[in-house]
Amino acid sequence: MPTAPGLSRRSFLGAALSAMTLSACGLPRRERPERVLFVGNSLIYYNDMPSQFAQLASAALGRPVEAEMLARGGAHISQHAAAGVVQRELATGRYTALVLQEFGGGLSCHAGLEKFGFSCEASHAAHADLASWAQQQGAVPVLLGAHRMQRGSAENLSLKEAELAARIGALHAGLGDFPQLIEAHPDWPWLDPEDGQHPGLDLSLLMALRTLKTLYRQLPPVQAVQLDYRDYRGSNVPRLESLSSAQQIEAPLLQRRLEAPELARRMEAAGLSLPPRAG
Repeated sequence: MPTAPGLSRRSFLGAALSAMTLSACGLPRRERPERVLFVGNSLIYYNDMPSQFAQLASAALGRPVEAEMLARGGAHISQHAAAGVVQRELATGRYTALVLQEFGGGLSCHAGLEKFGFSCEASHAAHADLASWAQQQGAVPVLLGAHRMQRGSAENLSLKEAELAARIGALHAGLGDFPQLIEAHPDWPWLDPEDGQHPGLDLSLLMALRTLKTLYRQLPPVQAVQLDYRDYRGSNVPRLESLSSAQQIEAPLLQRRLEAPELARRMEAAGLSLPPRAG
């Protein structure tokens, strides 16, 4: 994952006092570096989606955007909240945004999810607590939706996610149209070729682009792009209990290159307004 080990960990209070001092002196306010904390499960660590987001966001904003990840296979947001790592990371004041992605389909609140130990009430409470804590630390909370294969379930899930996001003051990047995208472009690698359920390269790209547009209202220029990412599948599955453990996994480094027309088609398919072509 992209990191900046040399950055000092200024407290939120220190940052606020610095900003007040600069304002009082009539000097330009120094903005914090853009750093986004992704929290979730295998839906985000497949294809190292946060890293792909950071590369696309850096191109869109024209300045470095960094991403960190706290993820464990099958993890619930309530489990992340109970562990306390998210809160401790946000308390450093290093983050400008917090992206939460719940256990796949969990926010549909279907009774059958109880067999996975999932509680919708606990999930809602954890989302509210983490979103509130993020806002107190100066970070924008974002609820990133999960994908479903059937139209009805995808739309219902996206609607419930949006309702929760509005209730806790978070932005929402939904995937309610995922079944339509598969139907329109069945030859794109939407799902993992090994299990047919986890995100494939194009679903990870879709999530990265939707998060980018939701958070910054911008997109990368339409040009050829090479995305570097770690393969956290198989024996490299993360069991992340601390932020540094992602970097400790010697997962293979892979690359995906998209030519400008390919990137443009994917942004158009995602319903995103295209920026001007580079050059």
